[in-house]
Amino acid sequence: MSQSPGLTLYIYNGVEHEWDFIVSLKSKKKQVAAIRSSENLADTYLFANPDSTCIFISPLPIDRSFVRYAERLLSSSFTVLVPQKHNHLLAQHVARDNKCIDQIVQSAKNFGNRIIIKSYSSSIGVYEVAQALRLKGLRVTLYDTTPKTNLSSVHYFGSKSGFRKEFSSLMPKGFVCSSPEEALVSAEKIYKSGSGVVCKTDRGCAGEGVHIFRKTSPYEKVKTELATLFSQQPYWNSFPIVVEEYIKPDMQNCPFPSIEGYIDPKGKLSFPYYCNMIVTKKGEFFGVEIHKKVLSPKLTRELIRKSTQIGSRYVKAGYRGTFDIDFLHDGKKLYANESNMRTNGGTDTYVTARKLIGSDFFTSRYILSNYLNFSKKQKFTFTNLVSLLRKYLYDATTNTGIVIGSALALRQRGLSYVIIAKSRGEAKKLQKKLILTIKKNKE
Repeated sequence: MSQSPGLTLYIYNGVEHEWDFIVSLKSKKKQVAAIRSSENLADTYLFANPDSTCIFISPLPIDRSFVRYAERLLSSSFTVLVPQKHNHLLAQHVARDNKCIDQIVQSAKNFGNRIIIKSYSSSIGVYEVAQALRLKGLRVTLYDTTPKTNLSSVHYFGSKSGFRKEFSSLMPKGFVCSSPEEALVSAEKIYKSGSGVVCKTDRGCAGEGVHIFRKTSPYEKVKTELATLFSQQPYWNSFPIVVEEYIKPDMQNCPFPSIEGYIDPKGKLSFPYYCNMIVTKKGEFFGVEIHKKVLSPKLTRELIRKSTQIGSRYVKAGYRGTFDIDFLHDGKKLYANESNMRTNGGTDTYVTARKLIGSDFFTSRYILSNYLNFSKKQKFTFTNLVSLLRKYLYDATTNTGIVIGSALALRQRGLSYVIIAKSRGEAKKLQKKLILTIKKNKE
């Protein structure tokens, strides 16, 4: 009998990854909202773990009925641990929580004292957890984690300014500005010569930090709006500001292509899947569409060529693990937009589809993930939601249906879901049925 490679330990350190930006928000209310928004996505990442047995470190308790749902669906076993005391540095608190460490050590005995640590984002705290477990005699593998000496690559390439400094030739025309005053000057140059301007803070989360000004007003009006915008939040003065030309996306032809990359410990670069992102008019990410034909063959070749150029730079910088690269497509040209150096918004969707359907999911099924906001009067428990949507939920005999992606999201009156269908048309029909069923329910 072959020896198990080890027990998987997954740490959802999303708030830690976004913390520098969160503390730059002006009000405590906004800071708390950003923290809650991140933490209420934690259980989504149960679906980002293809391994059969996993200890999942969460900042919040997860509804046990949702855990059982994910276990049945993925044929997996999850043990959820929440550190007794923690702040944004979740991984560090795990390392210092004797009860958590002892539980992990006890569970690892059934896996030859071997453990594989994975996380939402590579950080120093992840290495502290590894050290705490090694001191307990476990053999620890950090297979998907960027080496400690190269952790700066996580922040650099994941920032808007760092990405632009490295790959400006692949991007829309733009500038990295050191102050709001400089940003106003750059914005004027771009606005008067193009179709509009986009202003981004260096990092952002929860829909904060990106503003689009389409060319519908005289620049003097836009300048006033920008000056007001820059005075409203401290992050505009705390971080570089990226100002770039607004690219009008071709909404009929994969406007927001994205690709997920992976670099293994030996530096081998691969791209597990590509997709079209679902993005609001304000630039907020809401989900993905995954299928081989969401991009034309020509656009696919161009996407992979440019992504390989970018990913190869990550390899040289020592980055290891998962990342994504987001693009803009105006119908003629493909522009690199930004990169996220972490587990991504489509990772859970890809892992779930691959595990349920198999390696041919990319051609045999159309995958659609999205997020639905409930009305203020609606409030669901996970159990209620399962009962309401039962006839539409994923069916293993047909390999089609809806997967409920989160129970924690229900706290903020939202539904994270994945639809698996035989075609885009069928996926859209099922999505309409889902939305209509929710709207009709007055609970």
